[in-house]
Amino acid sequence: MQGGVPTGRRRRRHRHRHRRRRHHHHHHSLTHHLSRLQAVCCGTNFNLVRDADGGLWSFGWSEFGVLGNGTDGEHNLADGSVKLSYQAVSTPARIASLRDKKIVDAACGTAHCVAAASDGTVYTWGNGGYGRLGHRDQANLHTPKALPELKASRVSAGSAYTAALGWAVRHGRSRTHTMRRRRTQRPAHSADASPPLLQVLHGGKVASAGDAQLWMWGKCKGGQQDAWMYPKQEQDLSGWKVRSAAALAPRS
Repeated sequence: MQGGVPTGRRRRRHRHRHRRRRHHHHHHSLTHHLSRLQAVCCGTNFNLVRDADGGLWSFGWSEFGVLGNGTDGEHNLADGSVKLSYQAVSTPARIASLRDKKIVDAACGTAHCVAAASDGTVYTWGNGGYGRLGHRDQANLHTPKALPELKASRVSAGSAYTAALGWAVRHGRSRTHTMRRRRTQRPAHSADASPPLLQVLHGGKVASAGDAQLWMWGKCKGGQQDAWMYPKQEQDLSGWKVRSAAALAPRS
């Protein structure tokens, strides 16, 4: 110590202790959340993990922005090289833009992701090819972006398409406003009371309070049909009470 200023050795020791405490705090937080897992889903070379509190975590290969952390991690392999690579993230990190959301379902496609929050909002990010993100274009997204015309309780993702069980949103006054008001006058123990998710959806200006329908977007129908650039209801199942749906990658 000279004049109250730590020597070089002491400064290095101080920085080391600070990094160790910060690492311990991060490790404790990570262990706390990921010891209470609800679900895991996997893409080609990346993963999503949903914890019991509705937090969504990602790790793996960062190409197309599938980790949802604001970047695709693209970089040159060396100075002056034209060869590109991406970032391999080995430690799960919580997706920051969804931190104040409670995620109830999530799915990975080959190179894109979809998630549904407790209020029914559907978020997509990653590879936007064939409109698989549902935002009427083919741009890649490095952070989750909400779909404004759809509320859903379940989501699924295939190779180049996405599916959801949900309801269309009609902006402005919804006819469910009156239905919601009538239902709130019924006793809480009424047999036909709406499930919790539908109660939230009613307040979110949902156009129909009936059974959830299957919605799809992206390359849904094979090579001969144009891609759906935004969510469309699957008319072949219109009127059916669809309870669950799964999306598959094509097999040769």
